[in-house]
Amino acid sequence: MILNYPANLIPFVEKALFEEDFSSALELGHIYDFGKNVEKDYEEAYYWYTFADQHHVGICYETNMRLGYLERNGLGTPQSLQLALRHFEYGKMNEASEEIRKYCEWAYEECHKELERQKEEAWKLTREGNPDAPYRLARLNYGYFSSPSYPDYEALIVESAKRGSLYGMYFSDYYRFVEDEAGLEYLKRSAEGGFSEALSTVGVNYKWGYRGFPIDLVKAEECARKAAFISSAYDGFCNSYYANNYHLADDYFYGKYGKKRYDLAIKHYSISLKKDKRNQNIFTNIGECYFEGGNGVLMDKKKAFSYFRDASTTRKSAYFQGDSLAMTRMGDYYKNGYGIVNKNPALAFTYYRKACERNPFPEALYKVGFCYEEGFGVKQDTYQATLYFQKCYDLAKKHDVKTPYEALALEKLNLNSPFGDIEI
Repeated sequence: MILNYPANLIPFVEKALFEEDFSSALELGHIYDFGKNVEKDYEEAYYWYTFADQHHVGICYETNMRLGYLERNGLGTPQSLQLALRHFEYGKMNEASEEIRKYCEWAYEECHKELERQKEEAWKLTREGNPDAPYRLARLNYGYFSSPSYPDYEALIVESAKRGSLYGMYFSDYYRFVEDEAGLEYLKRSAEGGFSEALSTVGVNYKWGYRGFPIDLVKAEECARKAAFISSAYDGFCNSYYANNYHLADDYFYGKYGKKRYDLAIKHYSISLKKDKRNQNIFTNIGECYFEGGNGVLMDKKKAFSYFRDASTTRKSAYFQGDSLAMTRMGDYYKNGYGIVNKNPALAFTYYRKACERNPFPEALYKVGFCYEEGFGVKQDTYQATLYFQKCYDLAKKHDVKTPYEALALEKLNLNSPFGDIEI
């Protein structure tokens, strides 16, 4: 398991992630919440309590109590009284534990009082002309205990934008509360002020030339880098920090800013893994960085193997159905050994074929064709070999994929395939 956990916790992590086991996730939440033989880490605790809550049949009152506690106090997650109220409300239904029920009843009332106090304070600041206050009031009034005594959500957001609030300007454009031209101006001003959501959006516009922006990869990278280092966590409704790091890592991995930077890709993928522990694409891409080497990273086939192994895993969880590129790389390992594993032709063929079944792409299709052609790990079959070479060629042409496997497949077909067009 690649994720950085103490050895004694790996069994809990694997059972929780791979088998969606509620009890293991809840235990991990307790371990990090109360510091059981590890340093307290409320962010980890919040992640595992949320995971447990999502994978429990029915309502888990204990999980809701702890989530409410962390949300109310802003521990491991931005403070959100609305979310805390929701979790404490579930906890109040507990008939099995009087202790949990009484605590949730008390905490629910305290949250309600604090929410109303913050609303009154935001309303007072709104009347006094504070630029962020209307936005703050809109967020506080959204969800539990929304009150008709305040202006509606849209009006508050637009008012906040008019006053120069970075939040208000971004969301006025995002929700299209204003005309496109005014929204675009708000978006630019919000980005110039350092709001990460706006920076990320402007970076995408520069990268692809959207909304009239000129394509400028230097500015696109600058915006994306700034967005990735700013945690825009407001009122518990959004935290773009990890998502921005993931997108920036992808850009460096694929060379979107002119050339690939595997060192920076690994750095930002590693940050995003803290919140996205089940994203097998991240494991695959980090593995590919070490497998290929270069672009700021030393080749390390052994380290790459560990990442590909986790990324190719097929488990009970719908999130772990195996990444096709990782499966292909595992086939490469068992075909070539690389000094890491013993060569195993049958297992290499199995991985190549599974990659095609999962999500066919030219390299995997070509390698299955190669196995059939050479009788490598499977009975030699010229018909099947030609079929897969044709699929490889057709798929590359259909999606205009720049890959050497298109030319290799064409060479194998020798321009005389009897199959014609084959539907992929």
